[in-house]
Amino acid sequence: PRIARAPPTAQTTVQRWWADPVSDRTLETVFTHDHFGPSSHQQHGFFGALIVEPKGSKWRDPRTGVYYGSRVADGGPTSWRADVIMADPTKSFREFALGFQDYNPLYDECGVPVNPPNYKEDALPAAIGFETTPMPEAISAADPGGMMINFRSEPIPLRISQRSSRCASRKLLTTKAGEMSNVFRSDIHGDPYTPLLAGYEGDRIKIRLVQGSQEEQHSFNLHGHKWLREGGDPHSGFSNAQAIGISEHFEFELTGGLPAIGGTYETADYMYMSASTGDLWNGMWGLMRTYRHKQKGVRTLGDVAMLAVDTNPRLDLALSAGGKEQLQAYPPVELLEMPDRAGLPRLDEKDVSIQESFEINEKGEEVRQRTVEYVLEEREAMMKIDPNLVLQYESTGKLGIKPVKVDSCPRNAPVRLYEVSAIDAKNWLPGGRLVYNAEYKIHDPDAVIFARDIHLSDLKLGKRQPEPLILRARAGECVQVVLRNRLPATAMTKSNVWAHHSAITSGFNVNQVRMSNHVSLHPQLVNMDVNTDDGANVGLNAVQTVAPGTTRTYRWFAGEFKSAPWGWPTKGQITPMEFGIVNLRDMADVVNHGMHGSIGALVIEPQDADWSTDSGTEAQARVRYTRPDGSKQTFREFVLLYQDDLGLHTDDPRFKDDSSSNLNSGTALRNTNGIDDSQDTGQKAFNYRTEPLWARLGVPPQMPPEDTNDFELTNILSSSVHGDPATPVFTAKVGEPLRWRVGQPSGHSRQHAFALHGAEWYRNPWAAGAQSRVMGPNATSPVISTQGGSSVMHHWNIIPEYGAGGAYGVKGDYLYRDMPSFLWSSGGLWGVYRVQ
Repeated sequence: PRIARAPPTAQTTVQRWWADPVSDRTLETVFTHDHFGPSSHQQHGFFGALIVEPKGSKWRDPRTGVYYGSRVADGGPTSWRADVIMADPTKSFREFALGFQDYNPLYDECGVPVNPPNYKEDALPAAIGFETTPMPEAISAADPGGMMINFRSEPIPLRISQRSSRCASRKLLTTKAGEMSNVFRSDIHGDPYTPLLAGYEGDRIKIRLVQGSQEEQHSFNLHGHKWLREGGDPHSGFSNAQAIGISEHFEFELTGGLPAIGGTYETADYMYMSASTGDLWNGMWGLMRTYRHKQKGVRTLGDVAMLAVDTNPRLDLALSAGGKEQLQAYPPVELLEMPDRAGLPRLDEKDVSIQESFEINEKGEEVRQRTVEYVLEEREAMMKIDPNLVLQYESTGKLGIKPVKVDSCPRNAPVRLYEVSAIDAKNWLPGGRLVYNAEYKIHDPDAVIFARDIHLSDLKLGKRQPEPLILRARAGECVQVVLRNRLPATAMTKSNVWAHHSAITSGFNVNQVRMSNHVSLHPQLVNMDVNTDDGANVGLNAVQTVAPGTTRTYRWFAGEFKSAPWGWPTKGQITPMEFGIVNLRDMADVVNHGMHGSIGALVIEPQDADWSTDSGTEAQARVRYTRPDGSKQTFREFVLLYQDDLGLHTDDPRFKDDSSSNLNSGTALRNTNGIDDSQDTGQKAFNYRTEPLWARLGVPPQMPPEDTNDFELTNILSSSVHGDPATPVFTAKVGEPLRWRVGQPSGHSRQHAFALHGAEWYRNPWAAGAQSRVMGPNATSPVISTQGGSSVMHHWNIIPEYGAGGAYGVKGDYLYRDMPSFLWSSGGLWGVYRVQ
């Protein structure tokens, strides 16, 4: 074909692809990119996807109704979002295709490169700076630029900081906009610039992912939803995180679609993201918004809230130099309904799935009705934009503190109660620090952790060792967590550390972000209403974090319980689910809290299980339950949580930085020698414990490897020589069935691979034919001995074949470790499990 007004040297090609009609599905999403210069221009966004839709389907723009593929000249129009219309209206679905990229070359509004390749280690508190001489790369290799979703991003540092004048350095805002617990709120910052995924309650939703550039691996996560780990296998278990790297594609349907919105709520916002802290820092997050009523392009209160944030000056990244792109809210949404929505039955207010929500006491009595708060932080600015609409909402009682109208749990579900507190090391732990390795005096003086109230006294007296919050519940139970914030009411201070993220704004990084004294608990997989129990302040949802001196109750159902009246499970059906491990993340400060210990896990056990934990720890337990075949069994359970972005310190002079370096380290531990990627900075640990090999050698982490190569390492892992590692020593009786629960609630994007010596296991632990409801034998699953592709918000249930000691019942010490060499050796991500 001829391209009008093209340069004389321009060439075109015609390529013909066959969308093979495979028997049980389509080819789904086909990643495509150019191979003439992928290392030079792919990171600029030169990649795409061919989406193979079901035979006979039609595809339309969900806002205009224009059908895609209707132009003869070029096959367009097309878009990342589509309504896929099927002959059977009930099978129609909304589809969103998201393209991930990193190494994306960017410039700010002053024409300055964003995160250029000439970065260097700089003295604290900066941690990272830049050489005075530019160092452009012909082929990008030094992790330059930013990260994008569909060519868009919403970096955290740009939401919480501002310049005093054009092109001046950025400073943290002192207003509510600079408070980390508010960073994802649309009423303060506006909707993110990333794609807004829009739908109505009851809509079927399909997500498609591709990654076009360039090096990093990312971890897609979506609040309040789950999907089958293998889309075509109903027995593959449910997931809430998907790892993805360059040239990969993944697609999945959200189980149950978009739930109905109950009570007086007009919308429900579900946060999607690449879950690592560094990716959030770079702006890889956005919103999926469910609407209750048809959107006809008329301004809503949410639109006014978004427009009001123009009063908070902010300078956005631009794709090229040449001036600030004005902050623009999305225009009022006009969204077509799916073909089957007209027949969507409205639920009766007496239906079991639409009910008011009450807190339950130890006797099972309803003691108080739960409430949520809808606030207008920018009311004055909103009144200037549309006072009539603001007053209309206030007069109809849709703002302020309101009773919860939708419970996340079925009315008659058994309730398991937990009382949990957020505490700081300075005021609650012996010595005012969280100790990661006592022998080498490695500690965190700024730690913020969660603990069950029944353990607070022993923790303060030093009678119990701190560990991440670990809760358990049976499948089919309602988990009620009362979270009390015992952090100081005054602003929290923190020490400078070497963990940081990419320098998308010069001079403003982790050490410049004030730690929030608000806290929250955000779960995965379990059923919940995002307006009440998401544990995150997201979009236009109600405020759900916990301020100092206050409490909040979260309720989560360990199973499937949706108020949407279509699809699986059907209306009125309540399905207990043995999810296994569920990460608990503190979304009140995604920059600071995770790196300082605010992590946890919830383990959903078999439906009739009971358990007893070991003395002094919740991470090791014996669990008794009934197997699917009716037989009774006990298994040994180990809970292990990754930490890889820690900012730790030491009092041991062997490991402190030499003052001659002029890096102003103080007690802060330096990064391992050779680290040049931000996603590798900081220290590593399992369950608040670390055992780096440089410490066993008695040398600082920054010692060059050519010097450490001179050491004799034969006995470096020997407990006879060095004693047991500080990391958890798990114990089991020979032949005892095992279940390892491995998770990572927070951290960097560098992915992990968990390995267990002397063991192998089915990759899919859910029982064949059980619809992903219970764990058990599954002969269709491959057998593995390393669980790779693991990152933030991933959750793994590992059930070794043959139990403790392997097929031959061998007693002894077995190594568990992370497989990347610098993470387990220099990072200290290894430990011992002892078979007796």
